[in-house]
Amino acid sequence: MPDTLLSTKLYIPRPHRELVHRPRLIERLDTGLRGKLTVVSAPAGYGKTTLVGDWITRSQVPAAWLSLDASDNDIARFFSYLIAALQQIHPDIGADIQSILETDADPPDEIEPLLIALVNDIAASNTQYPVSNSRFTLVLDDYHVIHEFRIHEALDFLFDHIPPGMHVVILSRTDPPMPLARLRVQRELTEIREADLRFTLEETTAFLNSLMSLGLSDSDVETLGARTEGWIAGLQLAALTLQGRADKHDVIAAFSGSHRHLIDYLIHEVMSGQPEQVRTFLLRTSILEQFNAPLCDALTLESDSRETLLALERANLFLIPLDAHREWYRYHHLFADFLRQRLHEKQPEIVPELYARASQWYEDQGRVDEAIEHALAGNDVTRAARLLDENVETLFLSSAKVNKVLRWANRLPVEARSKFPRLCI
Repeated sequence: MPDTLLSTKLYIPRPHRELVHRPRLIERLDTGLRGKLTVVSAPAGYGKTTLVGDWITRSQVPAAWLSLDASDNDIARFFSYLIAALQQIHPDIGADIQSILETDADPPDEIEPLLIALVNDIAASNTQYPVSNSRFTLVLDDYHVIHEFRIHEALDFLFDHIPPGMHVVILSRTDPPMPLARLRVQRELTEIREADLRFTLEETTAFLNSLMSLGLSDSDVETLGARTEGWIAGLQLAALTLQGRADKHDVIAAFSGSHRHLIDYLIHEVMSGQPEQVRTFLLRTSILEQFNAPLCDALTLESDSRETLLALERANLFLIPLDAHREWYRYHHLFADFLRQRLHEKQPEIVPELYARASQWYEDQGRVDEAIEHALAGNDVTRAARLLDENVETLFLSSAKVNKVLRWANRLPVEARSKFPRLCI
């Protein structure tokens, strides 16, 4: 895998040690392997990633995983990561295509020849497996962030010519803009949607009483399930709020309103129950999309982030490990959104400094891309311009980054660029 790609985007999320097993949905996913595509589509907080991660862990089918973000709308970047994911199945898949993407400053206007080569590589790789286990699954997580039409077209081409033995799973908050109706008519499509992902009463009981040990009565479980409409994130927030409360019945009876209001109420309750040190840690690290203990230490100016992260994970406080060694993490997206909003409301003056610390940490690690991105996010255009100027020649040596360099430069004000002659050139 090229050094410029983040390996954590390819990690299969490992399920929490304690979770509600969902055999009815696991069976649906198993059955879907007979077709080309499975779409798991629902708003945030319905357990899409957890479900598919658990299924893959329990399944004997080899799997490649790609977690997408907004920067993957660059078609060359998207295919670089897609190939890197597929190479987890077989290292020869897309090797020639990867070299083209690394040497060409711009992806070719005609992408079909590359797609044909990719399909042929995948088909050839299937011969590496025994006949009894000839399938593998490619999972594209958070596909709703992709809006580049050429990427949608490329995947549509892939579905039309998908090799025997390959199955694709798309996780998204919205339906992908592809001709799903055609696959549906051909019986090549399996769909799992919000109504399917909602916790049943049995699953709600297992989560609240078996996993969270709340000891709720049947009527309280039913009330809470009805108020949250089986929305897993809402139930998780409710469970955290109810822990240690003697008046659980009264608290449950007070729950009302939409998901948004429920989030606001419950997260405020969750935050108010945390020690000041934990609240400070959560707010200051909320600017990060991914983080490890040393990076958190840099932001909090403390040295105990490793212990804090482990404590947050044990408390099931919306912390998601990104690798098997539990070195890199991210927050649940809803929780991260809330934390960032609170940070900007309560301590707006510290936000630029937090981005500067993150940028400095990434610079010290030699990860220039992330250093520049965090400098720009903190509106420190002078720092971003300096980093770009100091590394522009090295970055241009990787022709695949030319477009990225130009986009960074265009995000800088003219007065910032004018101080650095190489950026002007």
